[in-house]
Amino acid sequence: MIQIVPVRHEKNRGVGATITTGYKMGMRDKMDILAVMAGDNQMDPELLPRLIMPIIDGKADYTKGNRLISREFEAG
Repeated sequence: MIQIVPVRHEKNRGVGATITTGYKMGMRDKMDILAVMAGDNQMDPELLPRLIMPIIDGKADYTKGNRLISREFEAG
């Protein structure tokens, strides 16, 4: 089951604190896979399955996207 859990602090503590809180929540809730995707549209959510499927299939323990190697970025 895919579950999306947005993380928000009462007072803005920055992206690093939010990612840390998300990881802690994932550990607390014993989640199998965690993905970090900021809400600034720098990553297309449709690409998320390409990142998590190698983990689900047992081919990788960790994956990471890189928007800087896209053709759109190179053309920009």
